[in-house]
Amino acid sequence: MRWFLLFWGGPILFLGAWYWLSYNDLNFGIFMLTRQTHDKVFQVYGDILGLPPEVIPPLVAKAIVVDSLALFAIIAFRRRRQIIAWVRARMPATPVASTVSHQVQPVQRALQDEAGRSRIHPVRPFGTRNIHLQQSPSGSNGG
Repeated sequence: MRWFLLFWGGPILFLGAWYWLSYNDLNFGIFMLTRQTHDKVFQVYGDILGLPPEVIPPLVAKAIVVDSLALFAIIAFRRRRQIIAWVRARMPATPVASTVSHQVQPVQRALQDEAGRSRIHPVRPFGTRNIHLQQSPSGSNGG
């Protein structure tokens, strides 16, 4: 990974530093960092590509972004098992279902307590009374 960062980031850092220093004419007495060299380099590239020199820097920036995303996607694919293990290690230890069950338990306890107070028998909730079809709910015959 160290070599990758060196060979990928080194040229990008060098190009970005040269562009910024030469664009702002901070040359420190070095000919390559003057604004005249900056303009001449982009004039030569513009002549070669058949483009105006002012459109080349944004194109180079877009190319750097696209190439960097492609390289990082390749690295992420090659190290996907390590990345998945890292993500799983950073996830909370309790799954979502257990947190929901912790929230439901007080409701279940309250219902059980309420059932105990009203003396509802879970096996026979209607009591011991037998109701026949001819009998009305009040106990008299329906005739």
